[in-house]
Amino acid sequence: MISVNNNAKLLNGIVSIERDYISYFGKEFAIDYEHLYKESFDDRLSQLCSSLHHQLVEALKILNDSINGGKHFWAGPSRDLIKAISLSNRFVNNLKNSGENIVIVEYYDKVLKKCNDFLSSSFGSSVPDNMMEVEIYYELPIFETSAVVQLPNNSLQKFQLKPVGNGSYASVFSYFDENYNKLFALKRASKTIAPKDLERFYLEFDTMKKLNSPYILEVYSIDKKKNEYVMEYADATLLKYITTHNQKLTFEERKSLCNQIIKGFEYLAEKNILHRDISPNNILIKQYEDAKIIKIADLGNVKLSDSILTSLDTEIRGTFNDYSGLQRVGYSNYNFYFEGFALSKLLYFVLTGRYKDFTKFEYSNLEKFINKGTNPNINQRFSNIHELKIAFSLIKPK
Repeated sequence: MISVNNNAKLLNGIVSIERDYISYFGKEFAIDYEHLYKESFDDRLSQLCSSLHHQLVEALKILNDSINGGKHFWAGPSRDLIKAISLSNRFVNNLKNSGENIVIVEYYDKVLKKCNDFLSSSFGSSVPDNMMEVEIYYELPIFETSAVVQLPNNSLQKFQLKPVGNGSYASVFSYFDENYNKLFALKRASKTIAPKDLERFYLEFDTMKKLNSPYILEVYSIDKKKNEYVMEYADATLLKYITTHNQKLTFEERKSLCNQIIKGFEYLAEKNILHRDISPNNILIKQYEDAKIIKIADLGNVKLSDSILTSLDTEIRGTFNDYSGLQRVGYSNYNFYFEGFALSKLLYFVLTGRYKDFTKFEYSNLEKFINKGTNPNINQRFSNIHELKIAFSLIKPK
């Protein structure tokens, strides 16, 4: 963790940036993105990272409106973005000059450099025609530290870590292993993780280690001293992949992904495992030259017949879960009627690209499928994965 404590040079630079920030943007710092930086920075630096992140995001959202509008970025927001970029660069340079390895993430580094080429502090800025809409990072950090991982194999080789994402109790990083010439992922529990969630973290690794399916993310080794484990790297979440490619995907491509998801959940059913946390963020995509393969991940909330954690658990998780139904029966009574509910919504999302509105049906038998899978009467839903699979196979283009 990077800290200003006992580093007078760094502290002096940070105080200077803080004062300039307050002088320009106002009296209060913004804490809405602080959670993205707590793992890597102390409280003071996390607050400053969050504040700079906030100002960049707010200005870039207005820039996106300009890109989609008249291509004119007004003077006020232009000056705000110029200042936010300047302070961000000063922040990074201050830490680098103090011996810390910190960068602006590659995507935003390119975006901000491109913005600097056309931004003007007077009379607004003319946005170039080739400027694409900027992806706004709400749950990904803009500033990252180049941390290292040392694998538990008595090797002295260390690898640079790049942040991938944050969950409720863990962060995921990627790193390139030159020995294998491939990317791996590392999942690291939060330093403030609750004891029960740490048990769940270990349960996730132990469960996934026992599984052997091309549709389940593979895990390799765990370091319980550091509370982190190495796993297979996947290229994107299902949410990001579908939303990014939604205009291009054919029905056949969508159904192929859905069939892989169903096969993965068939395999879990054979092992008497219920996922219980079905979400387009918990299903990943691994891209090969000739195929795109589904990888089911985040099995820390699984229901196992012999798990004490399952019987004591009361917190309902999962984007697509039937919250009202589970509140009535109790989360510990989760069964396939609820798994099928969430899975039906997930498959609908893959087919349509929609994950909030489940009332439009562009394919034959899709309405029948979603109505059964999400029936308000729990006993009228799919009772097992095989019943769901048969119903899904009937969905076709109109």
